[in-house]
This record gives sequence, structure tokens and C-alpha cells, in this order.
Amino acid sequence: MAHPATPDRLAVIGVAFEFPEADDWTALTALLRGAGHTMRPMPERRVQDTGLTPTPEDRAGGWIEDITGFDHRRFGLSRAEAELVDPRQRRMLQLAVRAIGAAGYAPAELAGTNTAVLVGGYGAPHPSLFNLLPPEEQRGGPATTGSLHAYAAGRISYHLDLRGPAQVVDTSCSSFLVALHEARWKLARGESDLALVGGYELVLGAVPRHSAAADDGLGVLSATDRCRPFDAAADGTTHGEGGGFVLVKRLADALRDGDTVHAVIRGSAVNQDAGRSTGLTAPSPLAQGEVVAAAWRDAGVTPSDIGYVEAHGTGTKIGDPIEIQGLAAAFGPDFTGVRPLSSVKANLGHLGCMASFAGLVRVLAQFRAGEVFPTAHFTEPSELLALDTTPLRVADRVEPWPATDGTRVAGLSSFGLSGTNAHLVVEQGPVPARPDDEPAAERPVVLSAPTEQGLRDQLRALRDVVAADVSGFDLAAASETLTVGREHAAHRYATAVHDGAGLLDRLDAVLHGKGAEPVKPGALVLAVGDLRDADLDALRRQALTSPRFADALAAAEAHLPSDTWNPAQRALMWLVGAQAVLAAAGVAADLVLAHGLGKAAARVAGGVPVAAELDALTEPGPAVAPRTRRRSTRRSRPGASTSSSSTSRRAARCPPCSPDAPPPWRPPRPRPCATSTSRAATSTGPRSSAAPRAAAWNSPRRPRPRNTAGRARPPLPRSPRPQRPGPPRPRSGSTTRSSPSRVMS
Repeated sequence: MAHPATPDRLAVIGVAFEFPEADDWTALTALLRGAGHTMRPMPERRVQDTGLTPTPEDRAGGWIEDITGFDHRRFGLSRAEAELVDPRQRRMLQLAVRAIGAAGYAPAELAGTNTAVLVGGYGAPHPSLFNLLPPEEQRGGPATTGSLHAYAAGRISYHLDLRGPAQVVDTSCSSFLVALHEARWKLARGESDLALVGGYELVLGAVPRHSAAADDGLGVLSATDRCRPFDAAADGTTHGEGGGFVLVKRLADALRDGDTVHAVIRGSAVNQDAGRSTGLTAPSPLAQGEVVAAAWRDAGVTPSDIGYVEAHGTGTKIGDPIEIQGLAAAFGPDFTGVRPLSSVKANLGHLGCMASFAGLVRVLAQFRAGEVFPTAHFTEPSELLALDTTPLRVADRVEPWPATDGTRVAGLSSFGLSGTNAHLVVEQGPVPARPDDEPAAERPVVLSAPTEQGLRDQLRALRDVVAADVSGFDLAAASETLTVGREHAAHRYATAVHDGAGLLDRLDAVLHGKGAEPVKPGALVLAVGDLRDADLDALRRQALTSPRFADALAAAEAHLPSDTWNPAQRALMWLVGAQAVLAAAGVAADLVLAHGLGKAAARVAGGVPVAAELDALTEPGPAVAPRTRRRSTRRSRPGASTSSSSTSRRAARCPPCSPDAPPPWRPPRPRPCATSTSRAATSTGPRSSAAPRAAAWNSPRRPRPRNTAGRARPPLPRSPRPQRPGPPRPRSGSTTRSSPSRVMS
């Protein structure tokens, strides 16, 4: 695309977050509306999992309870390798996938796309997992790559096959907001089409203590373990943990593709205190005022457009008055109104590099509620603020947030200890139009989860969403998102209904034992037979409907030009492509019955290079491979011919094997299920780097547009994390060097 003069407005289309006691919108809104907080001693479960020894001097903080659970199979990692990956990087992988799913896309739909990953630099001065490992375990390469900050972004790009820039941005407290600012420019310059921006903060190792020897040396930590921004009793900030990701896209592209737009990033600015401050760690009111004013100019807003300010608000006696002074300068002497401000640090503590992410999520929660939430721990303003001379007041109660010209606009500040300042202007996303009256067509609804209990949780969550607005529930959008915008796990429930009322009845019936129980996975048999020939044009037409079919043809084309394929080779590629389509749909066979060319296709699905099978068919001969004697079902070689007399297995056939048949339903492109129990492997495994994507039928992809009628997706339940299978296994040895990541579900 052409380089625009200024960055485009960005749409936030996906959000995923995890904070203590609040990892969904309902829990977070309740916490913020009630002026609650998450400060507490280190949770007992985490103490047991990590082998820590509590002391009376331990600081309270916003601690995450479980930092060990991780589904390593989901990302193709061995347990041994996953145990050497820093817990923050493991959490980032999971939350990146959640953010993509929250946008209504299956992660595989973004595979191979020009999606950037920008991560806030975490940790310092706290140790990484590498620092906590015994010396003998530090010598391995996985231990090194498991904790290097650069891999925080690169790991996500690798596992999700995202091919845009992958970078870690570290400006201390302002890291996330600076990363989001950089993402705007990457999308504006055409470097990327989407961007995942986020990160995760944890305090590993020993619990921070109140003793003078364990103090941060900067005087910013509260002696009472309570952050009281702008309050007369403010004495510093507190530790907080958590994080998440946002998936952003050019606003024009999001509206074109029918994405739900949670918020619009209208403008941003970044600057540096430099020599204007009185010290390296001291803030500058002049620099802060300038960066706020610059962001407002970039967004094209005036002070009167700003309805709320989410402040940096650390609760320090120096930082808070300086921030108020800078904001007052940005509003200017001519502004006559008064605007509320607050800081989420009062609720969650200081999340370090992800502090501004927590602030952004608070702003989004207030957009959703149409309210301004109160500031936790606030009783009266500090006299040092001199609020009477400014156009600002501290939010001290739940109050309506009136929409100006149909929308709400907020300013979000983040000031790094490094002197790097950032400010963002965020506007509430457009309210989606209610769907037009349409014929009541029957539509499928599919839910899945790794466990049976997880599936029941999904059923309850969807039931609550539908019940909240039965008549307004957009079944068409929900059906599309839940069927092709999700990776489907082993435990599934499916139904077909005409409207929201019908769906509610079905869900109530299942949940209360009046309907069919969710189907438990059974054995799946895949039968792959012979095919005389397949027209090359039919192959190419099929490739246009399925990216995985196209990938299979591209790999074969790289070895042998398609116009030289003989009938047997063309037939083989139809069968290979058909199995790739099944794998993309999440179909993993427990048993493969194959003969003739079907055996060759099964071998390719099991990992044998397609080039070898094509070469085996180059000699003149019959179009159909010679039949061989059927072998034992216990033969372990991939693709071996097998048989079974069991009547309990259900047979599943490939998509239509006739070139004249209509193209099959186009599935998403998930990676093969890591938990497959198939004895005759049908997954293709990692894509070979030698397979080009430049074949004529395989043009570069961008995420498939959704809901082209302009619908916004309703909020739908996400797949839960797998439940922990048993009690935790704390590490033995020194309690202060114990690894907080060695126990995983």
C-alpha cells in the first residue's frame, strides 16, 4: 500500500487479558465498579507449586495464583522443553491465541500472514527462569532460548506462523504503549496488515520483602502495600502481575471485513524527558504535557473531546503532582470544563511493562459499561496536587459517562522510568447495527473444549450470552464464528437452530439433562481408496477453495511441474490434498484403511515427502498403483494398510474424490491436533521450508473477511485451559532458587 502521511486509525478487534481474580469482562467490571483491589499475600497454591517459603516480611501484591499450568502439546512442545520456557513467555503464547480467538478468527487463519508481534519487555530487575535453574540445566540451549527476551515475540511468531516483524520493546513502565505506537506505524507503512501487541509480567524468585535490604532503592514502593493514586495518604505503588494482548488492524480493513471493533486508536505520541528532568529517574512535567498535547493533535481532538483520562498514577508524592501539572498544561488555560481521571494501579498494582495495558483494558471496560469507575482507596485528594487550579478531578464514585456525538473518547498516559513518555487517544468503537430481518435459516452452532468439563463450561457461557438478549442475538454471526473461527478440540457439541430462542432451548435442555448429552469422542476410521485420474483444472479450482489443498499442490509443484504430471500423479495429489483438508478441519483418524494410491496419500499425510511418492509414479504403467496384500492392523509404519472388524468405529471418507463433484466446505487452517491418538498418522506436521507459496493457485493470503453484511460478532465463550490432571509437584532443593515453572498440567 502507499505510504500515508500519518498513521491510519487502528481498530482493536481482539482483546485477551489475565489479572489476579479477573480474566474476563464480567469479573473485571465487577472489580473496577466496586473499587476493589487484588493486593494479597502470595497465594498458597503458588507457594506450594514453586516451593517458596513465606516470611512475615513478604510484601502483598496483585499476585497471579497459578503460573505453572501450560498445555505444551497445543504448541507442539515436549514437556521437557516447555519446562525450560519462562512462565511469562508461556502465558504470552496462550493469551496471544486467546486474543486471536476473541477477534473471531482461528489462529490457523492468520498462519502465513503478514502479522506483526510486538511485546513489552518484562522482568527487570526481577530474575528470569534461567537465573533460577540449577547450573547443570543452564547449559542447554533450550534453557537459554527459554528466557531470552527476544524470544518473547519470536516464539509467538514461530508457533503461530506469523510472518510480520517480531520485536520486544523495553522502555520500562511505558513499554506496552510505546509498542502499540510502533504498531500504528508498521500498519501505516504497509509493513504489516495486523499486529498482536501485548506481554506479561510476573515476579519470579523470592517474594519481595519489606526489609531495607530488599527495598527497590528508588522509594516508589508503598510501605502499606496499597497504591493510592492522587490520595492524601498516598505513599507509593505496589507490585502487580498479569498481562494480555490486543489484536489491531487498520480501521478501514476491520470495517470492510465485518470485525467487531472494541475501540479505535485515534492518535498517539512518544517523547523523552531527556535533560528537562532533574534526574535520570525523575519525571518532567514539561515533557509529559508535550506528549499529551502531541497525541491529541495526532488524533485530531480538542481538550473538550476528552471525556476521561486514565493516568499513569503511581501513587507517589512526587510523580502524581507532576502528572497533574503536565495534564493541566495540555488542557490549557482556556479550557473551562472539569474531567475525571483515575488509575488502575489502585486496583491491580503496578504491572511494570504492562502497566498501560491494564489502563487500556480499564478504559475498554468503561466503554462497555458506559460508566466511569471510582478510584480504589481514594478518600481525599493530596494538597500537593492543587486540583482546584486545574480542570481535573479524581473519579471517586460510579458515574455515567455521557457519549458526546454518539461516542466516548479517553486519553491514556504511561511514563517510563527510563524517561520515555507515551500517550494514546482511544475512542469507543462503532456500535454495530442490529441485523436486518432475514429468513429464519437453520444454522449450525459448534462448541468444543479439551475436556468434558470445559465443554460444559462453554455451554453455560454461551447460554448466558444468548439469554442476555434472546431476540437480538445474531445467530448468523455466532454460527460463523463458532464453526470456522475456532480451533475445535476433542470434546464437542453441535446443534442446528433457526433463532436465538431455539438455541436457548437446546442449551437449557443439554445443561439440565433434558436433551442429548455432548457427544464424547469415539474412534474415527478414515478410508482412502484409489482414483483413476484427476483433471488438472479441477485440482486448481479445488486449491482456490482451500489453502491447505493449495499448500499440498504447491509442495508438489516445487518438485515436479504440474503440467508434466501423469494421471496417477494427478490422482495422488487429489487424495493428498483431500487429506490435508481433513487435517485442517481437525479430523484426526484413529485408524486408516487404505489401498492403492490411497496408501501413498496416507504415507504423505504421515510425513513421507510428496516428492518421493511422485517419483515412484513417474515410470510408465497403470494409472492405479498395483494392489498389495493387506497387512496386519498392528503394523506401525505410517500409511500401512490396515483393517478392522469392529462395528463400533465410524468410517469417515475423504472429500469428494470425483473431479466433477462440487468443492467441499472450506475449513479453517488449524495445525494438526497435538493430542491426536492416531495410530496411522494423518497429520502433515510442520510445513517444509522448501514448499513455496508462490504457485499460481496459491497467492499470498490475508485473513478471510468475516460477516460481510456488516454484522459485529457477539461476545462468545472462549475455549478454557485444560484442567490440571493432578496435584502439583513442587521442586525439591533450595526454596529461594526453586523454579516457578517446573510444574505443568
